Amino acid sequence: MNGMKIVLKQLNDMHFSHISNRAKIANEKLVEAQSRALNGDGVDNNIVELRRRAEYLLEAERLFLSQKAKCEYLKHSDRCSKFFHGMIKRNIKRNNIVALTLRDGSTSVNPNEIADEFVGYYRNLLGLTRVVSVDEIRGALGNIEDDKAPGPDGFGAAFFKKAWGTVGGDVIAAVSEFFRSGKLLKQWNHASIALVPKTDHDTSVFDFRPISCCTVLYKIITKILASRLGRVIEPFISPAQAAFIPGRSIVENIHLAQEMLKHYARKRGSPRCILKIDLQKAYDTVRWEFLRDSLRLLNFPPVFVSWIMDWPPGKCLEVNIFLAAVKEPIKRDIIRMSTGYHEGSFPFHYLGIPLAARRLTERYYSGLVDTITKKVAAWPRHTLSYAEALCGLASTPISWRKVCSPINDGVLGLRDLRIWNKTLLAKTLWHIHKKKDSLWVKWINYYYWGNVMDWTIRKDDTSLIKKLVEIRDELALKFGNWEGAAAQLEIWFGKKDGLAQLYNSFFIGQGRWPWKPIVWRPYILPKHRIIFWLIAHGKCLTKDRQPYIPNKSCAFCGTHTEDAQHLFFECTVS
Repeated sequence: MNGMKIVLKQLNDMHFSHISNRAKIANEKLVEAQSRALNGDGVDNNIVELRRRAEYLLEAERLFLSQKAKCEYLKHSDRCSKFFHGMIKRNIKRNNIVALTLRDGSTSVNPNEIADEFVGYYRNLLGLTRVVSVDEIRGALGNIEDDKAPGPDGFGAAFFKKAWGTVGGDVIAAVSEFFRSGKLLKQWNHASIALVPKTDHDTSVFDFRPISCCTVLYKIITKILASRLGRVIEPFISPAQAAFIPGRSIVENIHLAQEMLKHYARKRGSPRCILKIDLQKAYDTVRWEFLRDSLRLLNFPPVFVSWIMDWPPGKCLEVNIFLAAVKEPIKRDIIRMSTGYHEGSFPFHYLGIPLAARRLTERYYSGLVDTITKKVAAWPRHTLSYAEALCGLASTPISWRKVCSPINDGVLGLRDLRIWNKTLLAKTLWHIHKKKDSLWVKWINYYYWGNVMDWTIRKDDTSLIKKLVEIRDELALKFGNWEGAAAQLEIWFGKKDGLAQLYNSFFIGQGRWPWKPIVWRPYILPKHRIIFWLIAHGKCLTKDRQPYIPNKSCAFCGTHTEDAQHLFFECTVS
C-alpha cells in the first residue's frame, strides 16, 4: 500500500495537479482556436485534439470535485457539527416544494394545488399500465380503417368489425393476455412487406418504399400503447419535433426553415451554416437498447417498457452542409474536417417542400406539376359519368373562380387552392397573434416584435412574412381594424367549422341562390344536378350555342330554335 501511495501521488502531481486551472486553460485555448476559424484567420489543424483535451480535463475536474465532496460528507456528516446541521437545513429546504408551475402555465404556492398537480400527473403516468378494458380494445379496432391492407392471415379490420359478435370475445381475450403477460404471440408479429415504387423509373432498391401489412391484433395493441403514451409524452418531446404531436403543426417547421435560409444568398454577412440530414425511417432501424434506456430514464413504468421492448426491431443516410459568407479556404477545411459531409446546393427538399435562399421560380415546382398532371391524365375518361367528366379540370364550361365559390352561390363549391392557402395563412397569423406555444411562433414574435399590428414589410423579409402582412391588412380592412378582425377570428376558430367560415369570407358573394335545398340532394342523380346547374348559368350546350351546326331547329319538335328555355320548358315533345 505504501508503494502504491507513492506511485499514485506521482501520477496525481503529473496529470491532475491544479486540475481546475488546467481545465480552464484548455477550454480557453479551444475557444480561441474556434474564434480564429470563425473570423476567417485560418483553421487550426489541432482543433480536434484541443477539444478532446478540454473535454478530458473538464471530466477529470468533475470527478475530483465529486470525490472531494464525498470525503467531506463522510468526515463531517455523522458529527454534531455546524456542517452537519447546515446539511440538514439544506436538505429540508431542498425537499420542500414551495412553488410549482401547473399544467395551465400558472404558478401556484398553495400546498393543496401542488399536491393535486402531482397526483394528477402520476395518475396519468400510472394509467399506462392499467388493465386494458373492452372499450379500449373496441375503440382501437374502430380507429383502423376498413380498407387497410390485411396482414399475412388475410383478415382485415372490416372482418373483425362485421363479425364482432362471433370473434369479439376471442379478440378481447387475446389482447388482454398480452397486457397481462407482456408476451406477444409470434404469429401476430408476422407482417407482409409490400414494395411500392416511388417513381416510374425504378432502377434500385432505394426506389421502392416498403409497406408493412400487419395483423389486426398487432395493430390493436400498438394503437392502445400509442394512445396511452400520447397522453403523457408531450413534455418529453423537443419543441423542434412538430410531426405526430397533437397541437403541433409540421408546416411551422417548414416556415421556420425558410426564414432561417433567407440570408444564405448573400455574399456578405455573418458566417453561418446549416445541416440537412436525410434519415431512414427511425422505427425500422432503431437501436432498441437506446429506446429502452430512454424510457427508463424518463421513469416510465417497467411493465410499459417491457411491452414496448417485446416488439422485434434511424440510420443516417446522407448529410449535406450549407455555408454562407464563409471564405473558400475555410469552407474547404470545414468540409474536409467534417467526415462524411457534402456541400449541398439550393434548392433542396425539406419535408417534401423545395427550400431555397431566394424566391423559387416555376421550374422548381415542375416535379409537383408533372405528378398532378400524370394523376389527372390517368383518369379513365371513357368510364366516368357525365357529372364526373364535367367536373374534370379542363372540361368545366364555367370559369374556375365560379366553380370554386360556395354552393349557396349557385356553383359546385370545389375548393380554390389560392383561397384555401390564404385561409391557412390567416390561421398561422392567428397563432402568432395569440402567441401559440411553439418554436416557430416564439421565433417570429422575437424576431418581428411581439404585436402583429407593429409589423412593417422590410426589404429582406421572406415572401411568407409579406403575405402574412397582406392578409393582416385585408382582414383589418374587412372588419374595420385588426382588433375587430382578431375578435372575429377568435369566434370562428372556437368552432369546428371555423376554417370553412373563414374560407367563405374571402369570397365576394355572387348572391345567395337556393341551390342546396333544391338541387344538391343525394336522391337526385348527379347527371341531372349538373345539367340543371349548367342551364341556370346559361352554359348548356344546346344547338344555339354550337356555331358549327347549321340547323338550329329543335331535335324533337323541329318548329323552334333549340335553346335551353325551349328545350326544357316550352317544347311540347320534350
